[in-house]
Amino acid sequence: MAVRNFRKRYIVFQVEGKELTRKEIIKLINLRGREYRVRITLTVFNGNKGIVLVSHLLKDRAIEAMNFEVNGIKVRTVKTSGTIKKAKKIMESL
Repeated sequence: MAVRNFRKRYIVFQVEGKELTRKEIIKLINLRGREYRVRITLTVFNGNKGIVLVSHLLKDRAIEAMNFEVNGIKVRTVKTSGTIKKAKKIMESL
């Protein structure tokens, strides 16, 4: 089996405090990603929970970046998965 440079990791997260639009959460995630020097891509989001895509090498740094509280909005990570299918199942169970 060949080793790939980029293996996907999907991080399921929840937003507490206020329901955000997709545009607002992207802005927050991009800001935090720049601070921690990690590329975080939003894949699924619906109001108060979502899934982001990161590299397997930067997973721990991305989790640190995703756990934050700003202006009464608290974002916390729930679980990490290697497949989008499993991540969606986790997100639906929240």
